[in-house]
Amino acid sequence: MSFVATTPVAATSVADKIASTLAASSVADLIALPVPATSVAKMMSSPKPSTSFAEHQATSQFIPKLVVRKKIAYGAGLLLLFLANIFCRSDLKVTNAERIENQNVSRDQLPNTDMIPPLEDTVKPDLLDSTQYVMGKFEPSTHVSFIKIPLDLATREGMYLRKEAYEAFQKMAFAAKKENVNLKIVSATRNFKAQKMIWDRKWRDLAAVAKSQNIKVSHQGLVARAQKIMEYSSMPGTSRHHWGTDIDLNALDNAYFSKGEGKNIYHWLSTHAFSYGFCQPYTENRPSGYKEEKWHWTYMPISRTLTDFCARKLTNNLILGFEGAATAEAIDVVKKYQLEINPACK
Repeated sequence: MSFVATTPVAATSVADKIASTLAASSVADLIALPVPATSVAKMMSSPKPSTSFAEHQATSQFIPKLVVRKKIAYGAGLLLLFLANIFCRSDLKVTNAERIENQNVSRDQLPNTDMIPPLEDTVKPDLLDSTQYVMGKFEPSTHVSFIKIPLDLATREGMYLRKEAYEAFQKMAFAAKKENVNLKIVSATRNFKAQKMIWDRKWRDLAAVAKSQNIKVSHQGLVARAQKIMEYSSMPGTSRHHWGTDIDLNALDNAYFSKGEGKNIYHWLSTHAFSYGFCQPYTENRPSGYKEEKWHWTYMPISRTLTDFCARKLTNNLILGFEGAATAEAIDVVKKYQLEINPACK
């Protein structure tokens, strides 16, 4: 990003410099014409009456030439003034790098335009290490780093991924197709709003069941309700699907991947996905967190960075804005769910 100075050039200062140069030099010096010094001295001194006809004749022949040379010198001076002013103006166009070199300004003191977090419904410069980003508080369809997934690679329209993740998946899907394995995305990026709709619906459904059975629900009961939902669904603000790096493939059912076509798909992914940057984050035999999801794959070159950021910056008290959010701290949702993934994906 270049910064252009808007302070007007002080023309008088440039004119003063040229005037001082003119004052310090003779006209002959400025335009490099061979005018005899005796003639210039004669021009500058007070006129004296001619003592002879011959001298008068010589002087009258010299004066017209001298007048022409004076006009040329004056025009050259104006041209120098004009060019100097243009040069000074163009010289004031300074880039960030030039400011640092010329003024010894630290890079840390300059405004960082990349550190503007993406806002909802607005295309903004990308920022991975932002709590707003990792919590899904932006709109993928208008985000500069996201791309719409074409229908030939998805089961429905209107899904989005980060461009890097999409390009890697596209290569993986084409490679799989050569081996008669058909990969289809059934779910991709879900922002906070989308995840909230899923969560609140499930929360209300379980609340309705408790009400129909006349069950009084304590805080522990609310925690248990949240944990029941979190067998396969994330609390809004903690889902990896917020990031644009994670995809669900072919079917949301582990049983599908245990036989027939699904088994072939899972075997191919387990063998080849890692070479395209993808990893299964929710495997079996983890100490806590979501149950195994054979359909869920994450694009590690970016999701590793985001996982590390969440480990350092995301806290349970930030998880707000949906039904049952008060249970987040009691569950320790960030540590025991969001960060509890397959070690190979970290």
